[in-house]
Amino acid sequence: MLKSLYIKNFKNIQQLEIQPLKRVNLFWGRNNTGKSTLLEALSIYASNGDLGQLYDLLKLRGEDLYAFKSRNNITVDDEINAFLPLVSHYDKTILSDGEGIHVGESEEDAIEIGLVRIHTIRVSRNGKKMTRRLITEINKSVSENSVSNFIALQIKSKAKEFEYHVVLNGQGIQDDGFFEREKVPIGIPFQFVSSKGPQNIALDQLWSTISMSKEEEFVVKALRIIEPTIERFNILSNDREDDKKRIPYVRLAGMEKLVRLSAMGDGINRMLQIILAMINCKGGVFLLDEFENGLHFSVQEQLWRIIFDLAEQLNIQVFVTTHSNDCINSFAKVATKSDALAIRLNLNMGNRISAQHYESPQDLLFALNNSIELR
Repeated sequence: MLKSLYIKNFKNIQQLEIQPLKRVNLFWGRNNTGKSTLLEALSIYASNGDLGQLYDLLKLRGEDLYAFKSRNNITVDDEINAFLPLVSHYDKTILSDGEGIHVGESEEDAIEIGLVRIHTIRVSRNGKKMTRRLITEINKSVSENSVSNFIALQIKSKAKEFEYHVVLNGQGIQDDGFFEREKVPIGIPFQFVSSKGPQNIALDQLWSTISMSKEEEFVVKALRIIEPTIERFNILSNDREDDKKRIPYVRLAGMEKLVRLSAMGDGINRMLQIILAMINCKGGVFLLDEFENGLHFSVQEQLWRIIFDLAEQLNIQVFVTTHSNDCINSFAKVATKSDALAIRLNLNMGNRISAQHYESPQDLLFALNNSIELR
């Protein structure tokens, strides 16, 4: 489990350190205090800075490079600018002056993301002509014996002992252009459920990994919080002739015909997204943005109980954000001091974000019951 978190130069977070962390961590605060950003930073760390995950985060916020330009019209500057929404204050110099984005348990442990210049240099050694590669900050050039040079996105970690580069050449940032990518170790298993649903993974894929296993019972148990008459659950081919995608169905007590879950409201579908995603990050990290979306306050305490139970049984560390006092209240009723932590994010002078800890659920309930402002 992560014991702390360090974020620097990522989106609206200039620098933030949070210590300690526990098994289940709830974050809240006003708008623009970095709640969703914090989860996105955790997904970068869990994936070891995977390029696909970086690009998925951009698409999640509507910053898809290819939505605005065709591949034939993309330039190197376009590729560089595509990453700027990930950088504090959209500041291009942060990516190119050796600072870059840092995300990790500590400054020493962080995944670092920045821009560099890669020079291919011709040298002579023992009478033989050879080439070697030199990496410098983007603002530094090497003209002597330079055969070619490229701007590249550099992703590295000293603690995890890897470094790789994605050459930006106007051919599209998802195209080939990796050096030493095979050296990157496998990251931490994680699932990220945004306010809109699981990130870039279909529900039938999540279900297929647990189908016919004992984890199925957690799914039915969670769905029964909202609809107690549910007896069975499965993801099957759509019964509509014009749509053959696999979709969720349930069998209700006393009914022979299966019912599409999509016809039963936002709350039960949100519940399914949360539980399926969480079960699929066994031994890893579960990230949930805006817990309360679609969920009536009356079911939130029961969902928290399932989340705490799954976190313990499947060895999952949980990070959740909320805007809702109902969510905070239900969390405090279920949490214990040993396994849970509530953290308020505050926006201070100079637009700097800080973290205020509530390690005791009793302190949290006291603040709520005495109308101490928590939002």
